[in-house]
Amino acid sequence: MRHVKHLLISSFMAAFVVTTGACPAASDQCVEMMAGTWEGSGDCFAMPMTNTAAVDGCEITFADWSMTGESLPTGAVVVGSAATLTGDGWSDCTGVLADSGMMIEGTCPDGCAFMLEMQE
Repeated sequence: MRHVKHLLISSFMAAFVVTTGACPAASDQCVEMMAGTWEGSGDCFAMPMTNTAAVDGCEITFADWSMTGESLPTGAVVVGSAATLTGDGWSDCTGVLADSGMMIEGTCPDGCAFMLEMQE
């Protein structure tokens, strides 16, 4: 009987970790970003460039940037409508996800401004 009790506790803990670890906020606690092609612009970027955004709840992943050779954001985490970029040199950059999940506008601590906008 002791073995069964341990198995049930282990199964519960595994389910608990999976449930709470999937997203920093429940999907109804963040503005959902639209997946697809996005353009990054503003003085935080050297020039306008596009990427492909994938969305998993409140986490966004940017891939396939049209330009290379510099540090670019790898994604963002959204809580409510507040977005924090991820990636080397970008994790202190924050903005607001607006326009029904089709635009992030924000700044970085060095004072530069950025806009990430879905291309229709």
